[in-house]
Amino acid sequence: MISNSNFLILDEPTNFLDIESIEALEFLMKEFKGTILFVTHDVDLINNVATNIMIIENKKIIEYEGNYTKYLEYKENKKKTISNNSLLLEFKLAEITSKLSICKDEKEKEKLEEEYKKILESNI
Repeated sequence: MISNSNFLILDEPTNFLDIESIEALEFLMKEFKGTILFVTHDVDLINNVATNIMIIENKKIIEYEGNYTKYLEYKENKKKTISNNSLLLEFKLAEITSKLSICKDEKEKEKLEEEYKKILESNI
């Protein structure tokens, strides 16, 4: 939600600008007392000016408070967490499978099978 009346929309504002002009633009954008919505492929501009970003990824809009580099770090950490959780899940399922393969007690087998099913259902 836009809370003030000072609003700028810029589309690829650094295209065709030299370094001095880009630096001047960045300075003016930082000094602007309002909201700036800008679309750009200029990662340096995003990192130097943006305080909040919106990224379109897989047909969804992702909002992130911070610059683009911080978003990439967050995304990488999230990926690692998901990967680690997947590995833990695989290890747990492998453990249950190995116990099932040597289990002779039918009640214990039922418990293990139920645990296996619960883990699968909770992660689908």
